[in-house]
Amino acid sequence: MLQSVNLDRAATNLTRALTSLGVPGQVRTADGSILLSLKGGSSVRLVAVSAGGGWPSEVRAVLAGDARRPDWLIVAPQFSPGSVRLLNDAGVNWVDSRGNVRIVAPPVVLFSSRGPGDAPRTEWSVVTAEAPTRLHWGGAAMDLAEELLSSSPGEISVTALSVATGWSPGMVSRVLQSFEQVGWLTASGGGAKKRRRLSEVGPMLDAWAEMVTQKPPRAVQAHALMRDPWRFLVDQLLPLMPNVSYGATTWIAAEAIAPFASATPVIDLYVPAEWLDSEWPRLASDSGSHLFARSVEDGANLRLRAADKRVLKRTRDAGSIRTVSVARVYADLLALGGRAQDVAQHLREVALGF
Repeated sequence: MLQSVNLDRAATNLTRALTSLGVPGQVRTADGSILLSLKGGSSVRLVAVSAGGGWPSEVRAVLAGDARRPDWLIVAPQFSPGSVRLLNDAGVNWVDSRGNVRIVAPPVVLFSSRGPGDAPRTEWSVVTAEAPTRLHWGGAAMDLAEELLSSSPGEISVTALSVATGWSPGMVSRVLQSFEQVGWLTASGGGAKKRRRLSEVGPMLDAWAEMVTQKPPRAVQAHALMRDPWRFLVDQLLPLMPNVSYGATTWIAAEAIAPFASATPVIDLYVPAEWLDSEWPRLASDSGSHLFARSVEDGANLRLRAADKRVLKRTRDAGSIRTVSVARVYADLLALGGRAQDVAQHLREVALGF
């Protein structure tokens, strides 16, 4: 059950945040909600929700509610570093009484906070009223966002992105323009001299990861006899697929990239779709392979995901295995829910840093 919130106090907190940012705007209450209007005509209506004293347990209770909405503004006197991570990972809007704020509600994008381990940030941007309020996540946008999240370039080059991803320069330019419109990129100059940089990589990751969870790949689930998932993968499974491109994800990938005190309930691999359809059934049923793997609906400890070449192109070495991009491992962990989200938060803090 949501706690009641003092609407005037929440509006005061938001006004204080605007002042600390130096953002020209107005905050007022109307019809049980908060209306934030910024100079230039951009505005957004928010519903204030209390998170009590701002401790992680209180934040988790709010985020666990079935009624969670994108127009929520979660309010507390202050938020602990752990609470800030929870709020940012959930992609929700929040404000405290100290002038710290995160609002990603196009056409308004505001930040005035420091995350755990981050340098102080005081940034703000307002997307113009003509900008689209919802980004079209087509194949090119998904792929280019993952490339940017994986490479974190200082300066973004259309030509370099086109070469790295295989998308045409025209398509790359259009996608970058849409990223710019929602506030994730900043640009200077024009024409051939236009220069773009990532400005809000955290919100980009939040939005991209959400879309990854909404578009899960086709997968085969199996149960194999194994005592140690890591040894099974390295000593039994991978030697049987020496020429197959693959990329580990979720639990075992996170363990390889940023070890966390957690067991590995499922070995999760991206493999070529063609191999999954043609070779895996033979391998799984071959008594000589000693995998003793059988397809199951529940209780799987091995999951093989059909991947396209772009996902596998970004695999990286992580000790004795290869993993998909860190951003994709993070998104796949979030999709699992439960304690996998704790592993995802640790991975984001240690390996991504945004």
